Amino acid sequence: MNKIEHQYAKPIKHEMPKFGLGRERDILPFLGFKKTTLWKKVALGEFPQPARMGARCTVWNYEHIHQWMNDLWE
Repeated sequence: MNKIEHQYAKPIKHEMPKFGLGRERDILPFLGFKKTTLWKKVALGEFPQPARMGARCTVWNYEHIHQWMNDLWE
């Protein structure tokens, strides 16, 4: 990777944020399944519902995802 590519590379996150909003590309690395499964789970009510921020922007609340994950372990 050259200097310019390195300068604009996104940092690797090792932990999902506890608060705030995340897009599909932000949350998928922490879920263990692909986007098709994500949307199936949303449609079936098995995953927290997203919020629409615009015509092309869908986000999830990180707190809701953490609660969903905690509920899986109970």
